[in-house]
Amino acid sequence: MACVTTSSIQQSCRLHFTPAGPQRCNQKPLSLVQSNLSVEGFRRLALDWRVLRTTASKVGSPNRKEDALPTRVRFGGKTQAACCLRSPLATSSMAADLHTPHLPHGDSLRAPVHASRPQCTSSAAPAPAPVDETGRPLIKLEQLVRGRSFADVSRLLESPPYGLRVRESVALPELYSVSYDMLAIIRKESTWQLPEVRQARGIILEKETNRVVCRPFDKFFNAGEPDQKRDPLDWATARVYEKLDGSLMKAYFYKGAWRVATNRTVDASDAKIHMASSDRTFRDVFDETWPQFPAGLHPDYTYMFELCHPETRVVVPHAQGRLVYLGARHMPTHREVFPEDLPVPGLDLPQRFDIASEEDCLALAAKLPFSEEGFVAVDSMFRRAKIKSPAYLWLAHAGSNPSKDLRTVVFNVLLQGEVSEASLLPGIGPLFEPMQVALDQLLDHVLEAWTKVKDIELQKDFALTLQKDYRHVMSMFFHLRKEVQRRATVLPPNPTLSDADVKQMAMEYWLASQDEGAAVKAALAFEIALPEISQTMLDGFYVRQGAVQADLDAARLEEE
Repeated sequence: MACVTTSSIQQSCRLHFTPAGPQRCNQKPLSLVQSNLSVEGFRRLALDWRVLRTTASKVGSPNRKEDALPTRVRFGGKTQAACCLRSPLATSSMAADLHTPHLPHGDSLRAPVHASRPQCTSSAAPAPAPVDETGRPLIKLEQLVRGRSFADVSRLLESPPYGLRVRESVALPELYSVSYDMLAIIRKESTWQLPEVRQARGIILEKETNRVVCRPFDKFFNAGEPDQKRDPLDWATARVYEKLDGSLMKAYFYKGAWRVATNRTVDASDAKIHMASSDRTFRDVFDETWPQFPAGLHPDYTYMFELCHPETRVVVPHAQGRLVYLGARHMPTHREVFPEDLPVPGLDLPQRFDIASEEDCLALAAKLPFSEEGFVAVDSMFRRAKIKSPAYLWLAHAGSNPSKDLRTVVFNVLLQGEVSEASLLPGIGPLFEPMQVALDQLLDHVLEAWTKVKDIELQKDFALTLQKDYRHVMSMFFHLRKEVQRRATVLPPNPTLSDADVKQMAMEYWLASQDEGAAVKAALAFEIALPEISQTMLDGFYVRQGAVQADLDAARLEEE
């Protein structure tokens, strides 16, 4: 007999899994004829549900309610009643694992069965994924580093084919974070096809055990990109949320206390706010924006938020601070939970829209003003895709400065690792390949120059050498020197910067610099050949820039 899978159930029956058992959307009794399930198939489904409820009761979850409750969601700015509210652990992601418990697949723990794919013909269950000594499933990244020393982990993860960034913490030295490196991706020293790389989006592990203690969203891609198409969304089950222009923040529980992290730090108190007039950190701003923290949080979960604040502006200016709750992950099982299904008191949710297809989403995004970034679509298996507004992208990469060098625009895109968005910047596509070559050469020159000056002990001699030979990177090298001194204090006995550290910090420095053309000026000072700008490119640039400027002027008039 062909095995029963949840994808076929959801497609033919449109079942919702509630604490009371599987129910149809219209709450009518289930008909085996309508559902195309055999009697034996339904018995198996009922048995799986009992197992699922037993698992949920053992693990436990905050604010559990044994009965299905009505909930309300926002669609296009309107609030409507939904069919039912599922238990935090009884999400469709969890239901999809009924026949494949603890199976890591791709970016999350889920069954490799999709509605559009042929159903299985064998009743044999797949082999379960490895678990730790407590029975907790191990994701791919944990399996890779399990049993290794921290030094071995760093060497392994920072080398091809992974090419990841491993960062230690000043505030919590017993933890480390792992992030993907866009430079390694561009140079083919890393690949999105490895689940370990996709999982490395600011994930945090414990040095002694290499156990994951905080796991936010895995890497996801723009709709239509090859990497997104490899694991496409099921738009029949997708929820579409607004994409907020802010900084991702994470809250997690470790050693009896709640911690707050950014995407690149273990502790947000290690993350200084770029261009701020004071020494304020992202943790300072987080606490200021949500003074009730951690009210309503459960220690079994990692929580994800978007911080939108005047001091942490990315592209769109914010009049006041705001923290938006994006979702959570149940750490004992690594399964995600929609924010509506596990609410956090006192925090807003992203606006949700009733959009039925990728085509409709792209069409609507094309009409958004510069002040709205776009959308994020998430299906029942927690596959994601982002759909960005072309006006927002133009403002993010090109800005509204009519005198900006087009080579600066392209460098900005490359430094942010958003090459896939180049198609939305019409007229300048031919610049990207030669500018990527120029950026690689520039980073090599920076590394070579740093190697020559990094061991100069006296500050005066260091400054004089930079003044004479490397004035164009002088402030950056003082920044690197300060980082070495900090590491010597808090991270002995290895305070040096690796080659990858130097290049990554150079890229981050240029991105944060008030001088938007700093990278281009450095390239010219190193006598690196940059491509010429054609009149056609300039014409296309100024036409698009004029449209963005008109949006900006209209927005200012509305504020006044």
